[in-house]
Amino acid sequence: MIDRAGELMRMARRNFKGHDITKMFKTPEYREASQLLKEADPVSIAPLKDQLRTISLRPYSMFDCPLLLSEKINIVEDVANRRAGLLKTSGRYPEISQVPPALEELAKAGIDVNPEKCIQWSTPAFVSSLINPDGSQ
Repeated sequence: MIDRAGELMRMARRNFKGHDITKMFKTPEYREASQLLKEADPVSIAPLKDQLRTISLRPYSMFDCPLLLSEKINIVEDVANRRAGLLKTSGRYPEISQVPPALEELAKAGIDVNPEKCIQWSTPAFVSSLINPDGSQ
């Protein structure tokens, strides 16, 4: 959402002709961008940034730096491979993660658009089977 909002704001600025910049804020692109930023609420996520990624899994580059799609793919694959390695080493592969309540809507949006359908919400029965693998209470 945030990336799309940035694209729309840049588009509004490129298409803006004139000296009264306040008119740019009234364009459909700028209004849509503002709505997307309001929905994404990036400020609410900022306090969680150190809780969401360990230092060992920080990308070697940020997505706004590489220009080529292949570079972005390499960044994602590198982080995914390092994460899989850490999980295998700790005996936690495949991974099961808890989503903080503040991020549930954002996580659901990501799960809903995941084309491989490899991310799923767990069921209470599945979680119980992990906690009590022998079926004991």
